[in-house]
Amino acid sequence: AKQLSEMFQSGDANVQQLQTNSKLINLLVAMLSREDDRCRIAAANALRHLATNEVTHPLMVDARVCEPLVQMLRSEDDQCKYAAITVIVCMMSATKGINQSLVDALVDAGVIEPCIKMIKSDHRDIAVRVVSHLTAIPEQQYRIAEAGAITSLGKLVCEDHHSVATLALLNLSPCNALKPQIANTGVIRHLVAMIREKGDENAVGL
Repeated sequence: AKQLSEMFQSGDANVQQLQTNSKLINLLVAMLSREDDRCRIAAANALRHLATNEVTHPLMVDARVCEPLVQMLRSEDDQCKYAAITVIVCMMSATKGINQSLVDALVDAGVIEPCIKMIKSDHRDIAVRVVSHLTAIPEQQYRIAEAGAITSLGKLVCEDHHSVATLALLNLSPCNALKPQIANTGVIRHLVAMIREKGDENAVGL
């Protein structure tokens, strides 16, 4: 897996051909469940390169990649967490619009809670991208709020004027039941400052 990842980085691998290789994907997904963290990280790094276009997603979802990736997010090893969440972000980013089957698989695997916890870590920016993507799906909004996302996102807006966190709150704001929770984070005056400072479109929308 490490050699394969290095091949992708060097440009020596035929990515398009490998992306459609279901046997390779199944093998790498199986490696994500091993106890050796180095093996899991190497497999995740290889899968990250395979996740660069939406052709791969059905193969990866069919191989049940989401379950071991979410397990890695719960790891005590920081490198494991980062390797896993980068695969998730690549899968989400390579798709135009919302890939419902991918999102459903991630949510069913339990991705929401560990991602919200990661917002408080050094990997907060990439974790917020995942949470923001999930908040765009109405069926998941209450579940995300119940997991404590609004408090964490509001803190980022208040402390750092974080635009992606603002977008996530904007996605949640059409839910009338969630509006008081968003307001109670104290974001309103910070949104005004963001509009004055840089005309932040997410702040304007929220």
